[in-house]
Amino acid sequence: MLKLVGLSSIEYLVVILPISLLLGVMLALGRLYRDNEMSAITAAGLGLQRLYRPFAPLLITVAIITAWLSIDLSPWASGKVNQLRQGGRQEAVDLQAFAEGQFRSIMDGRGVFYTEGMDRKRGLFTNVFVRVKTAEGTTLIMAKAGRQEIDPKTRARILVLLDGYRYEGEPGEADYLITAFQEHGVRISPPQIQTKLKSSAKPLDELLASSELKDWVELNWRLSIPLTVLILGLMAVPLAHSLPRQGRYGRLIIALVIYLIYS
Repeated sequence: MLKLVGLSSIEYLVVILPISLLLGVMLALGRLYRDNEMSAITAAGLGLQRLYRPFAPLLITVAIITAWLSIDLSPWASGKVNQLRQGGRQEAVDLQAFAEGQFRSIMDGRGVFYTEGMDRKRGLFTNVFVRVKTAEGTTLIMAKAGRQEIDPKTRARILVLLDGYRYEGEPGEADYLITAFQEHGVRISPPQIQTKLKSSAKPLDELLASSELKDWVELNWRLSIPLTVLILGLMAVPLAHSLPRQGRYGRLIIALVIYLIYS
C-alpha cells in the first residue's frame, strides 16, 4: 500500500503542480494588494509587465519539472502501479487455486486440484487429490500431504506431493499403471491474469509510433501539461488584482473555476 501511495503521488503531481503554482502566485500578489504595497509599486511606474519578471524563472523551472514528470516519470510510476495491482490480483488467483475444500482448475484447465485441509503454520496441504488430462491419457494422484514450491531458476510453480499413489491410464480400461511414491513433483500453472498496458503507462517513443486514437490523446495530454503551467502562471498575475480593502481569497474561487474549465 505504501508503494501504491508513493507511486500514485508521482502520477498526480502533474495535475497538482499547475494549480499549486496558480494559487501560490495569486496568494503572493494578493498579499501585496491587501497591504497597499502594490499601489506603491504602481505609483513608482512599474507596470503589469514588470510584475512578470520575478515570476518568470519560477514558471520556467516548474514547467521543465512538470514536463519531465508528465513525459517520463509519471508514465513510469503508472506502469509500476499497474504491475503492483496485477501482482496482487495474480497472487489472489494463486491463493484461490489452492483453497481448501474446493476443486480448482490448474495447468491451463488440463488439471484439477483438491485438498481437504491446509496446515498454514507448516505450509502443507492435507489429503490431496490431483487429476491431469494429457495426450497419453488421464493421471490421478492421491497423497497424504503436499506443499507448494517455486523453482529458483525458472520461477515455475511446483506442487510437491508426499506419501501417495499415482494412477495412469484411461477410465473404463483395466490397463493401469500404479506407482507409490514418497515425494512427487508436479509442475502447475494457476490461471494467469491477462492485462494490457494502459496508454498512461506507455513510454513516449511507443506513443509516437502508435496509430491508436487513445495513445495520441495521451500524448497530447502529456505535452499540454508544461504549457498549462506557463498559461496558468501568466493568468495568475492579472487574476490576483484586487482593491486594497478587498479580500485576497475571493479571486481564488474564480481561479479554481478557470482551472477546472481549462482542464
